[in-house]
Amino acid sequence: MTPVNFNIFKLPTPSAIFKLTMPSVGATSITDAAAAAANQDPDLQRLLAKVERIGATTRRLDSVSNSSVAIGNGSNSSSAGLEPVLADARSLSEMIRCTSELADRVSSKVRQLDCAKSRVTAGLQRVEDIIDLKACTDGVQKALQDEDYEIAAAHIHRYLTLDETVMRMTADASEGSTLEASFEVLHKSEAVLKDIVHKQFDLAVQRQDRASIERFFKIFPLLNLHQAGLEKLGGYLGGCLREQCEKARIAASSAAGQDGGAWAAQQLLQLYEAVAASVEVHQPLVETFYGPGHLFGLLQVLQNEVDAQAKRIVDRFRSLRDLDSRVRLARTSATRHQQSQQQYGPGSQAQMMYQQQQQQGQQLDAKQLDAVLSELAVLSSRTELYLRFVSRRCLADWAAADSKGGGSGGGAASGAADSESESVEQRRQRKLDDFLGKCAVTRCIQKLVDEYCLLEEHFMREMLAKAVALDSGVGGSDPTDTRLADDAFFILKKCLRRAVSTGSADATCAALNRAADVAEAQLIGALRSRLGRGFPSGWVQDAFGSKASVEEARQAYLTALNCAEACRGNLRDLRRLLESDTTSGAGRRDREKLLSCLQAMDAGLGEALAAIVNEGVECLTEISLRPQVKQILAPLSNVSHVITEEELLAYEASDPWVEAACLRIGQLADGFQRLLLPPLFDTLLQSLAGELVLRAEKLIARKQFNRLGGLQLDREVRSLAACLSARAAWSVRDRLARLSQTAMLLGLESLDELTACWSDSVMAWRLTPAEVRHVLALRVDFRQDDLRQHGRCLDSLQN
Repeated sequence: MTPVNFNIFKLPTPSAIFKLTMPSVGATSITDAAAAAANQDPDLQRLLAKVERIGATTRRLDSVSNSSVAIGNGSNSSSAGLEPVLADARSLSEMIRCTSELADRVSSKVRQLDCAKSRVTAGLQRVEDIIDLKACTDGVQKALQDEDYEIAAAHIHRYLTLDETVMRMTADASEGSTLEASFEVLHKSEAVLKDIVHKQFDLAVQRQDRASIERFFKIFPLLNLHQAGLEKLGGYLGGCLREQCEKARIAASSAAGQDGGAWAAQQLLQLYEAVAASVEVHQPLVETFYGPGHLFGLLQVLQNEVDAQAKRIVDRFRSLRDLDSRVRLARTSATRHQQSQQQYGPGSQAQMMYQQQQQQGQQLDAKQLDAVLSELAVLSSRTELYLRFVSRRCLADWAAADSKGGGSGGGAASGAADSESESVEQRRQRKLDDFLGKCAVTRCIQKLVDEYCLLEEHFMREMLAKAVALDSGVGGSDPTDTRLADDAFFILKKCLRRAVSTGSADATCAALNRAADVAEAQLIGALRSRLGRGFPSGWVQDAFGSKASVEEARQAYLTALNCAEACRGNLRDLRRLLESDTTSGAGRRDREKLLSCLQAMDAGLGEALAAIVNEGVECLTEISLRPQVKQILAPLSNVSHVITEEELLAYEASDPWVEAACLRIGQLADGFQRLLLPPLFDTLLQSLAGELVLRAEKLIARKQFNRLGGLQLDREVRSLAACLSARAAWSVRDRLARLSQTAMLLGLESLDELTACWSDSVMAWRLTPAEVRHVLALRVDFRQDDLRQHGRCLDSLQN
């Protein structure tokens, strides 16, 4: 290489530079610059003195003007004193004109000073660049000869920061050949150093020399080869991953009795942990020598090897678990189930035909399928964790790059760039999502998740069908045994929590939707079919069958009804559990999607179960309670309520019918309390209260009363309320409100009390004005004219 002669460069001497240097270089205002320039220019000094004199004159004129205004306000005779003010104003105008001209001259001087300062700064910078160019030219040659590649790279890096084009344009004719020689030397040195760094890095990788690998990796950014350095390091780390996976595969194949699913999950976990460890180790190195924001480039290169190794692991898992044949059988089973549902509708017949078709073909072993599903969930969850790790690290690295790059910006500048930064963040997020969504490991695991959803649906359908079949053969004597509801929701809880453990929001939503469909077809369909047979009344079945068969049918009906009610409670518990599982660790969009699917499943199954329970209770009420209520309240129609005081006292000592009625109501309620679950018993007790009110109102409407008879009726209604309150967990007063208000009206002493009672804001009337008039008409001691008059009063109060 030819040495460069820098003596021909004609640089300004220090004395010449000093002459161009002025004190006003750092001035921040026109006044300061003018004051600094006045020390060197006598004309400027005289002009500034004149400005000071003009300012003093202006201040004096202001005081004179203020005095003139005050005098003018005091007396009209002092107007002659304004003549001097006018003269002073004219003088002030002339001074202002002179001041303006003087300011223009000062500004011109300041502009000249700024131009001189810029030229001096440019000259100094050119001197520094030439000195750096000389140092780089000499230093890079010596460093290459000494094989000190870090120093050589530092010289090349400094040379690359110089503006070669500007230096060529500003060079003199005598400087041109020397500059060209320097640039030629640096260009050749740059090419030589790049070639050396590439070769030495590859040689270090072959030797597995980590120190040399890090050494030459640090040199790439000095040569503006950031991407090349990241690709080199990514290739090296990918090779390390490949070796680790190969060693693990050989160790697993040589181990006796190694389970295929456990091997795949362990291998995938080790692969992802190795990537995470590489990031932890090398991210500080990348940030230090390449700067923040380059981690994504490294992971892009490394992901190629991760995709290849993950695909190899998954393919081996599919082979060991015979996943393709299992998926094919699950699809065939789903088709059979759909055909049976379309042909026979949901219910026991469709389930029976489906079971027969399943027995004729090849079936999946539920125990083995359960293990496969758990392994698929583990594979998915670990992949989701890995993808979240990559996303989190890349976003944090970009955020660090933004904070480092924008740390010196002012508040106004940062505020003006908010929308632009948001768009940059959105573009980065979209770029990251596209990269992670299109990588091979994501596509591979997504296929496994789709197959998992199909197999999970098959598992739920088969297990629920088996639970229903086993429960139909149980002949226990306890109707409160809700084994079917417990078994069914244990299966649903297990499957849905396993779906949540996959870490995939799409898989969880699909499992929730399919769980609702399977439970509707298998569980609710079976309960609806059993309750559809009705509750046996007794006498019809006794005529055509044995007493044991009637009792067995009643037990089956009550068991199915209890199971439906237990399913409602289990559904509420399942929703609370899944809400806790799905909302922890999920993003906002995923959380909203999961909660929406969970609410849809809860609403669909909850409404179906509520309809079954209501229909079952209504059937039980119609067949069992209503005839009993008629018999219990039958004595009411035979008891007179137009009585004397002696008869009232006799009724109090020996009740004619209500004590016996309360006894029978208690026996009826206690009998069902032993056969029904507490929530279901409360519902049935409410139906019993409603039947008592309806029947009692019909009987009361056919009777006549006097005031004492109304008091007796009120006593009887209170006895019925006390009987029900002893067994109910709800307010009996609300259920018997109409009956209590009827008894109160019949016990009024006079019609004048009616207006006060009706206007009472504390009482919420359940009777309409028409019904009140009808009740009062049952009193034999009230005149019809009085009833009509008070009826009009009620209508006016109602309006």
